[in-house]
Amino acid sequence: MKVMVAELCEAASPREFEVALSMAPLELQGTDFVPLSPPQVSLHLQREGSKVEVEAALCVRLQSPCARCLTDAITDLSVTVTDEWPLCGSNDETADFLASSFLEDAGRIVNLAEYGSALLMEHLPVRVLCASNCLGLCPTCGVNRNEAECACDHREVDPRLAVLGRLLHDKGGVRDGTTEKKDI
Repeated sequence: MKVMVAELCEAASPREFEVALSMAPLELQGTDFVPLSPPQVSLHLQREGSKVEVEAALCVRLQSPCARCLTDAITDLSVTVTDEWPLCGSNDETADFLASSFLEDAGRIVNLAEYGSALLMEHLPVRVLCASNCLGLCPTCGVNRNEAECACDHREVDPRLAVLGRLLHDKGGVRDGTTEKKDI
């Protein structure tokens, strides 16, 4: 959906827009986000002096892999933003703003879908978890620790003392640092 800048600068009353974004799956920092429904953006545009005040609300449901266990996680993203567009004046602030990615035709047209897409990209979560208490995958065997327990030894050994542990193990001691002899 597109709107002329001149219409926004001349409008005496607020303008309301509902925009459904067409969105393909996208990737951000190695995480794939798949929309389960089209993202919806509600815009309230009001001219105030030489600026257009924007109130935008974005709602979308996304599916992406959990950062810990890699199972599918659902994220409901609901964002409300207030913004100002310096469209109706002629100063340095306006000149900088005219380079925005959602302005077209030398700053004469505002592409509301592009603005909504930029808003979505700006507010995507960096790290998605299926649950706040997700245990993740075992780094040794790869088992999902939310679903099953593994038999791996998860004790952390100080790397500076690892040589001593191997020495005890080779001399018949056990890995927990005791000197009990093993029957061979």
